Amino acid sequence: MQTAVNTKNKNVNLLYSRMTPGEYAVYEPIFSFLLSLGYRPLRQRAKNGRSISYCFKHPAHGRQIAKAAVREEKQQIEFSLRFSACESYPPKLAAILRDRFLAHSEKYQAPMCGTCGYCKGDTHVYSYVFQDGHTRTLCGTYTINLPGLTAQDLPDIRELIAKQDAYFMSYCLS
Repeated sequence: MQTAVNTKNKNVNLLYSRMTPGEYAVYEPIFSFLLSLGYRPLRQRAKNGRSISYCFKHPAHGRQIAKAAVREEKQQIEFSLRFSACESYPPKLAAILRDRFLAHSEKYQAPMCGTCGYCKGDTHVYSYVFQDGHTRTLCGTYTINLPGLTAQDLPDIRELIAKQDAYFMSYCLS
């Protein structure tokens, strides 16, 4: 188990302390990047009291860009990211979206897209086109759980965060 030394925010130290060295090597750069962009990790209450959970929100716009949790029963990190402002996804994330759509049938459709205020006039949804040409969409207000991230995924994750942050900041500054 590792402890963060150079983080700007001590709130995530407890989360870091529950990570394996391999998880720390993957997630610490992500959390440091979020902190450098001004996102703050806010501790969330666990329903069962058996997990450490944070959501990352920016004080300028109040929108959540990521969530991280370590659940006692699983003893591994769960990381979710909002990247609906991105028009294309790396292959690994496209496969995660595909699997989510297949596992949840019609649950995550976006039938009233554009009515919740998240998109600010533009439509920002996650979408996946299946081999038969059928397209599925999911409202962009959801964060998507990203299991199995590795150090090789870091450049893609950083790019998605930067694009989503630019989208959020463009609306809070206009």
